[in-house]
Amino acid sequence: MATKDGEEALDIVQDAMLKLVQKYGDRPESEWGALFNSILHSKIHDWYRRSTVRNRWRVFFGLDSDGRVDSPDERVPQTQFPEPDHQMSSDLLGEHLNDLIAQLPLRQQQ
Repeated sequence: MATKDGEEALDIVQDAMLKLVQKYGDRPESEWGALFNSILHSKIHDWYRRSTVRNRWRVFFGLDSDGRVDSPDERVPQTQFPEPDHQMSSDLLGEHLNDLIAQLPLRQQQ
């Protein structure tokens, strides 16, 4: 299946058959196979195009595959409480910078 979803695939085939009957029902039966394959190929291509656009909007609005909205907190990296080793290295770096600034002349410290 091109869609990985049985219901979607059946809908596409049904739409292709309906279009074949509506548009080309008066053609000889010998042409129906090629016409149906062409219509089906177009319908599958259209489905992929629509699903791509639909997925872009889902990502933009933060929807998961079930259509539920993700919490914005889940998408933002946690920075309020850094890891202890990162916090310690940041503290040491801050102390070192303060020591270096203290060694500068008063005018440059400002």
